[in-house]
Amino acid sequence: MFLVNRITLGFLVFVFLCYSNSSAQVDLGFMGLLGNPPNDRVNSILPQRDGRILIGGAFTMSSGLGVGRLIRYTPEGLVDTSFQTRIGFGANNWVNAMVELPDGRLLLGGQFAAFNGANVHGVIRLQANGDIDTTFSTPEGTEFMQRSVEAIAVQSNGGIIIGGLLRNYNGVTVPNFARLRTDGTLDSAFNVALGQGFNGVVRSIAILPDGKMLVAGGFTGFNGENVGCIVRLNANGTLDNSFRRNVSGFASAMTVQRNGSILVGGFLSGMASGTNIGNIVRVLPEGDIDTAFARAIGTGASSAVRAIIVLNDDKILLAGNFSRFNGQETGRLMRLNPDGTVDTRFQDAVGQGADDDVSTLAVQTNGLLLLGGLFSNFNNQNFPNFLRLSTRTSVSTRLVEVYKTSLCPNPVQNVTVFQYDIPTPTAINLVLHDVLGRTMKSFIQNEIQFGAQSFSLDLSDVPTGAYSLVMTSSLGMTVQRIVVAR
Repeated sequence: MFLVNRITLGFLVFVFLCYSNSSAQVDLGFMGLLGNPPNDRVNSILPQRDGRILIGGAFTMSSGLGVGRLIRYTPEGLVDTSFQTRIGFGANNWVNAMVELPDGRLLLGGQFAAFNGANVHGVIRLQANGDIDTTFSTPEGTEFMQRSVEAIAVQSNGGIIIGGLLRNYNGVTVPNFARLRTDGTLDSAFNVALGQGFNGVVRSIAILPDGKMLVAGGFTGFNGENVGCIVRLNANGTLDNSFRRNVSGFASAMTVQRNGSILVGGFLSGMASGTNIGNIVRVLPEGDIDTAFARAIGTGASSAVRAIIVLNDDKILLAGNFSRFNGQETGRLMRLNPDGTVDTRFQDAVGQGADDDVSTLAVQTNGLLLLGGLFSNFNNQNFPNFLRLSTRTSVSTRLVEVYKTSLCPNPVQNVTVFQYDIPTPTAINLVLHDVLGRTMKSFIQNEIQFGAQSFSLDLSDVPTGAYSLVMTSSLGMTVQRIVVAR
C-alpha cells in the first residue's frame, strides 16, 4: 500500500512515497531521479568513463526539459544541467552514434544539419563539457539532411571512420563510408582506395587489433564485388579477399568477441551447413559460419536483432524487435550462454520485458544494464524509451536485491528516520545530493552493515528544497527523493 504525498515547488511537482521496496527488474531509484523519460526513440547510449550517461536519439523532451536529441545524466540519474546548458539547442535531427575519445571529447554522428545553431552536417566533435570543438572541421556540403551517419569508430592513430548513408563530404563523393583525419578533414587517399565503396547503408564498424576493419550493414556489394552484408577491409580501405562471405541480409549490429569470432545481428538470411540463421549468427575470424552456435540458437530471433553486447563472462546480450527466440516468448531482450543456448535464469529475471523495439544496449562499469529504443512499457510498467535494470548483467544472473526502505516523515522540517534492510553484510554509503547532483551531506561512509537498520537523518542545516538520498553498496544503489520544507 503506497502513501503518496504531493508537494508543489514552483512549477515542479515531486511525488514521495513511504513504502517498502521488494525486488524489481527496473532500477526504480534511477528511474525516479530520471523523471519523465525521453519522449521519442533513443538510438544510442554511451556510458562515460566517469560514470555519467549520455543518450542520443530522436527525442526533444526528457526529464521535463526541452533537449536537442542529446542529454547527459549523472550516475544516479540526475540531469547534468551544466552539460545541457553548454549544448544549448543541441541537434536539429536524429543523433545515431556517439564515441568518447581518450581526452573526454565526444564524437557524434546522425542526421542533423545544425547543432546549437551552428551549421554542421552529420558529424561533430564536442568538448567534454558540451561546447562545440571549433578545431574540428565539420562538413558543410554533405546533403546529410537526406542522408545520415549511422556508425563511428576511432582507429589507434586517431583516424575517424564514419559509415551510414553518405553522398559526399565537403563536395567529395563518399560511398557510404569515409575516413577523417583527427581535425575532421577527409582522408582523400583512403577515399580513393574505397573505389565505388558500399552500395547500401553501413550500420556497424569494428576496428581489429591489426588495423583491419569489419563493416556490416544493409549492403550487398563493395567496389563492384558481391560481399553480402559483412566484409573485412584492409587498413588502407581496400577489400580483404581472404575473409569469406557467407552472410547476407540486413545487418544492424555487430560485435567482436575476445577470441576473434564475430557476432552479427539483424534481418539475416543464408544457411549454415543446413541450419537456418535466425537473425543472429556467429562468424569465425576468417568468415566461416560457426555451425555449432547456429544449431544452439535453433530458430533464433523471430524478428530483427538490433543490439549485441558480449559480457565479461562471455555471455551474450541481444536486443531488438523480436518477441520470440527459439520458440520461447521473450520481451525483446535475451541473454545467451557462450555456446548460444538461452540463459533461462536471466529470462526469468527480466520477465515480460519491453513491449516494442529495443534498439540499443549498454552496460555500465558497475554491471548495470541500460536499454534504449522506442517502447512504452517494461514488464507492464510505464517506462518509455529508456531505462536501467537493477541486474548486474556482467557478473551474475541474479537480480540485485533492492533494499527494503522507508523514509518518514517526508517532507521533513529537521529530522526524519530512514529504515532499510541489508540482505548480506556489505559496506554502506549514504549521501544526500541536491538536484544538480552535488553532495550536500554524507551520513555513512563505508560502514559494514547487515540486517534491519534505522538511521536518524538530521537535516536542520540543509536549506529548504528537494534532494536525493542515495545509498550504495556492492549490492547496488537505491535512491529516495526527499523534500525539506519549513
